[in-house]
Amino acid sequence: MNEVITSTLEQFIRHVSGTPHILHHSRHPAPKVELIDGTSMSVQAGAYLYCTPRRDYAEFTHVEVGFPSFDPPEEWMEYAEDSDSPQDTVYGYIPIEMVLDYINSVGIKPEDGSDD
Repeated sequence: MNEVITSTLEQFIRHVSGTPHILHHSRHPAPKVELIDGTSMSVQAGAYLYCTPRRDYAEFTHVEVGFPSFDPPEEWMEYAEDSDSPQDTVYGYIPIEMVLDYINSVGIKPEDGSDD
């Protein structure tokens, strides 16, 4: 993984879990990922979700993305449960690098809520 994606991954994981080591836990959903442009999406992983590995407290390679408030990139469509409703569906087992590439292209909103 390149340095930019690694840095974004660490920031992303801290954002959704409060720790740099694990993504999240399925019994406690992660907060929406808020992006600098005002859009958001749900990114979840855990034992009962569409992710790899399919367990709680792990280093995930694939995650579940849900209900993005933007039109997702075309390459996400193969993971969509309903590609006819791209903002009203779940994307299962989507590679985390693909999600991070998108987040990195837009920018994640800092925890303090500023746009920097």
